Amino acid sequence: MELENWQRLHEKWATSKLVLDEYQDSVDQEVELVLMGKSRGPTNAMKIGLVQQRKLEAGLRNELDHFLDECFDLDVMN
Repeated sequence: MELENWQRLHEKWATSKLVLDEYQDSVDQEVELVLMGKSRGPTNAMKIGLVQQRKLEAGLRNELDHFLDECFDLDVMN
């Protein structure tokens, strides 16, 4: 069961990492545009994306913490 949960969590993290990497690429591009004077800053869509990124990261951290707590509890019981 632990292995199945770990595999599911690993797959979810891999997918989420792709989303986060894509968002980071768009942020990097926007920073370059700002530095070149071609943009005045992040758009509303980027601000919304940042909030979504933070929620995704927080959710992943919480899920990992929960999984590790379960593993620790099982080890303590054994």
